[in-house]
Parts: sequence; C-alpha cells; structure tokens
Amino acid sequence: NWLCRSVLTVKMYAALACINWMFNEGLLLHSRTAVCVFQKDAPFKLYYFVGWGVPFISIGVWAATISWTLDTPCWEGYGESPYIWIITAPMLLALIVNFGFLVNIIRVLVTRLHSRESTHIRRAIKATVLLFPLLGITHLLFCVNPKDDATLEEAYMITNAVLQSSQGIFLAVLYCFMNAEVQTTLRNAYLRAAVRRNATSSSRDRWYSNTSASYYDCSATYSPRHKRASSKPVHIRLSDLRNSKQSRL
Repeated sequence: NWLCRSVLTVKMYAALACINWMFNEGLLLHSRTAVCVFQKDAPFKLYYFVGWGVPFISIGVWAATISWTLDTPCWEGYGESPYIWIITAPMLLALIVNFGFLVNIIRVLVTRLHSRESTHIRRAIKATVLLFPLLGITHLLFCVNPKDDATLEEAYMITNAVLQSSQGIFLAVLYCFMNAEVQTTLRNAYLRAAVRRNATSSSRDRWYSNTSASYYDCSATYSPRHKRASSKPVHIRLSDLRNSKQSRL
C-alpha cells in the first residue's frame, strides 16, 4: 500500500512539474518577444523554484491531506475528492496563463510582420502552431472528463494518455533533433571525437613502431657476437672421447 501511494505521489509530482516548466517556457518566450519582464538575464533560481519547488509544496500538502481524509488502498477515489483541486488548480492556472502568453505572442508577431511579405506571416503562423505543444495548450483541449462510463470517457482517457506520454519525445524531436544549430553542434562534437580517436590510434601506432624498432636494434647489436662465437670451428678427436669414457669408468 505504501509503495503504491508513493508511486502515485511521484506520478502527480511529475505531472505538475511538467506543467510548471511549460509555464516557465511561456514566461521566458513572452518576456523575450512581447514584454520585457526581466531587465537582466533570466532568473533561473525563480524558474527552479516554480518548476521544482512549487510542485513539491503542492504535492506535499495534497499527500498529507489525502492521507488523513481518505483511508482506501492506494488512495482509490482520490479524483472524486475535493482536495484534488490542490493539484488541478495550479495546473489549470499555469495553462490558462500560457494561453494568454500565446495570444499576446501571436498579436505581437502579426503586428510586426503585418507590413512584410506573406512568407514571413506564414512563418509566424507556423511558429505559433509549434508553440501549442511547447506551452502545453493541448492539455486544455481535453481537460473535461465526460464521465459517462462509455465511449466518450474511454476516448478522453486514451487521448490524454497519448498526449501526455508523447509530448516529451515530440518536443525533443521538434525543438532539439530537428534544430539546425543542435545538428551542427552534434556533428562538430562527432568530428572532434573522431579526430581525437584517430590521433590516439596514430600515437599508439607510433609507439608500437618505435618499440619494435628499438627491439630490432637490440637484436642487431647482440646478434653478431653470437654469430662470431658460434662461427669458431670445434675439432673433436675420437681418442679424446675414448680417454674421457675410460676415465669415467
């Protein structure tokens, strides 16, 4: 029971932290494009607090409250409890604020590109569409559970599961792996690693060649002596063999 409750708590914390980091992304984009909120660089300590600290506090309060009020295995029925709003309210607030950020960013882009070519406007619209998953606006599309115990509720559960589980890989592919700067950085890192590997292998080959050369030099130095010592003729007479045999007997 305690393991199941721990896993559920970690799951809820991960979901809330994901939404809060989407809020951080929306705040950063809005401050860079629409309104300059921060006069200096982005306050990463504030981002860390909003992204990790606020979910930790909310989930801690929720877990303590639900453990006192709901004594069921693995907190079954926690979704029907009014204390679920301790988690749901911050999520909805962050998504609604991000939606406001998105609308304002669209307004600024359209205003700046209104007098330019239509291609720029299409690029702005494309960038805006790509911001939907980045800011988590897709969660607002299916945020109400029909609760009909039929096809609609099943479709709601499947759609939310697909959107939540595929959002990370979708953002990674779209904003990271398909980015030209990221591809250039990865290519340069691979080339540097290949150059270091080739340099290491060539230095190793030179070391082996030098070691082999020194070994052959030593062999060439000492071999003539052995040749000279072995090249002397040795004469053995049969009388000497007979005398040595008789002496042993």
